Amino acid sequence: MKLVSFITDPSIIYKILEHLGLCNQKSSRSPPAVSKNESVIEIVYEPILDDWPAYEGPCIQIN
Repeated sequence: MKLVSFITDPSIIYKILEHLGLCNQKSSRSPPAVSKNESVIEIVYEPILDDWPAYEGPCIQIN
């Protein structure tokens, strides 16, 4: 299968969805409520000292 083009015109997309009966579908639930008192979680990156030696694969010696 080969991609020929993209449909980017909103009016054409709406007409296609309307023809398929998909443009007026309502969601099964409402969006979650947003609390004004919610605190913002700050993510802090703290590097750790890693004293472990780097993994070295098994050593194979052929005599």
